Amino acid sequence: MVFTHKGTIESRNLKGLSDSHKKAVYKHCVERGYRCATIEEAKHEERGRCIRVTETVLKDEYLFEYEGELIQNRRAELREEKYARSEAGCFMFFFRHDGRKVCIDATNERLSRVLDWGPGRLVNHSKQKPNLRIETTSDSRDMPRLYFVALRDIQKGEELLVDYGDRDKAAVKAHPWLLA
Repeated sequence: MVFTHKGTIESRNLKGLSDSHKKAVYKHCVERGYRCATIEEAKHEERGRCIRVTETVLKDEYLFEYEGELIQNRRAELREEKYARSEAGCFMFFFRHDGRKVCIDATNERLSRVLDWGPGRLVNHSKQKPNLRIETTSDSRDMPRLYFVALRDIQKGEELLVDYGDRDKAAVKAHPWLLA
């Protein structure tokens, strides 16, 4: 395996490793800020911006982290209400860590560029055909981290999709593709 910080890897096949060994590799990648897939930003006619892989990704391969500002749930709910009133969109991921609800907010486009939050915020949702899953780990400071792993082999040119679990009726009404 060849890794580069915030870069790509030459080869990566975790086939045959136990789940615990895979988790150790994933944690190593997250803690070092690796981005292990070559991708390109593209436009999707329904979903807007999206990410496509520029080379085949293997099942169970670590791709990259979902990066942004880690905030507590109450603050996140207030921001989500504010974002709902704007045209900018919302790039927030709510999850549980150590029994508490937290959120990674990657909405701020300017901060995303300045702090190099990476491509995770542009992975679109698909209930029917996800090709990624999200996993969590804690870093050495016990801070929660989210990252993407391939559910199956992903072919060159495919859009990266994950089931974020968004089933909110108002969101589905505004964005019917959430059920796709």
